[in-house]
Amino acid sequence: MTTNELSETPLGRLLTLFEQNAYSAGGCEKDTTEYEIIEHCSRLLRLDYDVIELPNLHGEHCSQYPARILIPESEKLPLDRELNAPQHTAQETIYEGTTDLSRLLTIIPQAKFARCRKRFPVPVILFRGKYICRSSTVSLNMESSGRRVLEIASQKVGDISDTIRNVCSKLVGGGEKNGNLQKESGNGNSNSEVSTTSSSTYSSRPASEISSDEQPDYEVLDLSVLNNDPVYKYDLDLLKALDIGAIADLMVEMKKVKFWMFVSSSEKADEMNRYAGFEIISIPYPGCEFFKIYREHSYEARQIRFDWDQNFVDAEISIPANRITQSLQFDWRQYKRWDLVEITQNYLKIILKYIQDLNKGILIHCISGWDRTPLFISLVRLSLWADGLIHKSLTAAEITYFTVAYDWYLFGHQLPDRRAKLEEILFFCFDFLKYIETDDYQVVNTTRVRTKTSSSTSSMVIIDADTDVFDDENVSPNASRLDNTAAHKSSTESLSMNRSPQKKSSPVSVPGRRQRNDSTSDWQNVTETGSLEKASLPYEPGTRAYMERANARNNTACRQERLKCVRAYFIKIYANVLDFHGGNNSGLRDLLENFAARIADTFR
Repeated sequence: MTTNELSETPLGRLLTLFEQNAYSAGGCEKDTTEYEIIEHCSRLLRLDYDVIELPNLHGEHCSQYPARILIPESEKLPLDRELNAPQHTAQETIYEGTTDLSRLLTIIPQAKFARCRKRFPVPVILFRGKYICRSSTVSLNMESSGRRVLEIASQKVGDISDTIRNVCSKLVGGGEKNGNLQKESGNGNSNSEVSTTSSSTYSSRPASEISSDEQPDYEVLDLSVLNNDPVYKYDLDLLKALDIGAIADLMVEMKKVKFWMFVSSSEKADEMNRYAGFEIISIPYPGCEFFKIYREHSYEARQIRFDWDQNFVDAEISIPANRITQSLQFDWRQYKRWDLVEITQNYLKIILKYIQDLNKGILIHCISGWDRTPLFISLVRLSLWADGLIHKSLTAAEITYFTVAYDWYLFGHQLPDRRAKLEEILFFCFDFLKYIETDDYQVVNTTRVRTKTSSSTSSMVIIDADTDVFDDENVSPNASRLDNTAAHKSSTESLSMNRSPQKKSSPVSVPGRRQRNDSTSDWQNVTETGSLEKASLPYEPGTRAYMERANARNNTACRQERLKCVRAYFIKIYANVLDFHGGNNSGLRDLLENFAARIADTFR
């Protein structure tokens, strides 16, 4: 595909828009591109989940949150129902019977002030009836009070025209009334008397004695409501309503300092000990500024380490000692020696371990919740998808689109600013998938349904170091082969707004095992980025045939293939659609040109 063709794919259009403008809920009106993006995300999510929507059309809850916050309420009937497996009822979640939309709408308007930038906890992934949530860190009283004053004032200012109009109407109406009295009395001095009476009406009498007709139609800005304890109570209520049991804090600070002032806090630094009922996992992780070093290091994450001796870094790693963490064979005390790959791998492992073993949900956050938070939310989402545990109907291209659109764009990642500062954290997220392909990151699904497979089925994967990984013929978003036998036919599904078949321009396909009618082995050529020869793609990810085999074996090879294809699809479009020409941007071009040469070393 040419650059122009790539830019016209859904992901290409999204990245083009994303690079130009960060998202704001205020501009998400119907018939806008932003509206279509949310609609598309909603359709993709509803393929596998029953969804409720929290309205945020004009950013009334948070201006950097989606205009319609999509909350997966329950998982729909598993795909194996369509494969004639035993039927199951929809999976019940913590949400059913304990929480409803009206309750959330009661809690959130106050709970949002307890979090930095009003970015309150939001469920973004549903796994085994447990929520994986995201938010910003805890706000300080100063920010909480300031934002509440601004919101109250903005509500008043929003009605200021009506207020002035009503006050003027009262004054004008009073003048006409007094004029009539003057004419009736024939007293030329009555005007001054009325004026005096009118003045005394609003100055000498107590407010309780003034009738509603005499009072001006405006309200006094009452700041007595700014007692901050209740907002943190609402924050706790929201966490409990979402059944959160653990909080993963990625901040490298105990409290964020800006302009020599504390501007935010964190659960681990809460002096009131209000979050003692949660397992606090303090896993300090470098901020977005560090990813400029990653870019300057030719996009190679190994051997670059964060400087933990900087004066603002005062948070230490703190992993609860319990049954969940005891099986992880890490010396956590060595975390300052880990390079970017090791620290990301190990933090992801502990988050996945909690997701697997904790009987409650988990909240993940950094400071503002729009850099490090989407990084780990995306890695969790893609990892669980690669295991066949969530978003079971989505293709590789669809899960890539959904992740970029929902986890990054619609939740306020500042891509224009980050790219201007050369902080390539979004690119790192997808490039990092090559480091989590093994079963070390695989979450075991204890409820998996086993499916019989033919004994004649075989598959061999070959890593081809000589293949041009960005040859248009190798990364064919819609490549598939239909077997001559009707039993082996599979429908090609694509990333389109109505999920209908398209010509060869949408999602990268992922190979599955296929049944053979001859004795010839099935060979699949896989490049370093997961690019595949078109003749070796009998199954499109997301089709029944593919998912049946993927869920049946659910092994490392399947996981590896899926993550390779997501990574290949993203990098292919990201590198061609966004401007990487000239000057300091040559690093990524060099990286892409050398992928094939480096793959042999990667898999030794």
